[in-house]
Amino acid sequence: LIVSFQIYPINVALPFVAKHNKEGIILIKENEVINDDLYIAGDKIIINGIVNGDVLATGSSIIVNGYIRDSAMTIAKDVTISGKIGHGLRVAGFNLLINGNVGKDLLIAGSKITLSKNAIINGSVLFTGTELNVKGLIKGDIVGSGSLVNIQNKIMGNAQIKAKHLTLMQKAYIGGNLTYTSENDAKIDPKAKVEGIIDHKLIENKRAILARNASFILMDAFIKQGFRFLPLFL
Repeated sequence: LIVSFQIYPINVALPFVAKHNKEGIILIKENEVINDDLYIAGDKIIINGIVNGDVLATGSSIIVNGYIRDSAMTIAKDVTISGKIGHGLRVAGFNLLINGNVGKDLLIAGSKITLSKNAIINGSVLFTGTELNVKGLIKGDIVGSGSLVNIQNKIMGNAQIKAKHLTLMQKAYIGGNLTYTSENDAKIDPKAKVEGIIDHKLIENKRAILARNASFILMDAFIKQGFRFLPLFL
């Protein structure tokens, strides 16, 4: 009895892992194209090129000026997204600026969150943070909680917000219903427009306030600790 066998090579696609320079900066240059997923851990990260895959990045400062074809997850103290994200975007940090185009939903947690006037979110927004400023366009719904929430542009869907202070400024537009939970009345400019109903739910007891504060504490702990352990999985 003769038994023979052959070993065939198995091609396993592994993600591209970027390396940092001596200054601790990881730079994907403008003319650089990565045809793979990109996993990055460093101090300062700048993506000016094209990534034809997903991006997972953690560091102190992250700047995306280029194009990410699929989804992106970034965890850093300071995050600026000025490029284009093909699918969904998840961001956690302290100072967060969305200045570009997000193809699907945005999940964001931070201390100060800004969607600039150039920002376009083609899906919905789920947020938690201390301060949220919506100056850009949200084509879906917005759901979340914060201490200060300012809406200055268009939300094409519904808005469901828990906040201590909610302000709808002159150019604010909500295409659906506005449901907000707060101990204070929202400040709504006379020129702001809500197509649906406005439903104000009062916070009636301390338990609800403590629950909201607990969410901020958990968010803060996630931001401080999450990116420290993420490199272990890269």
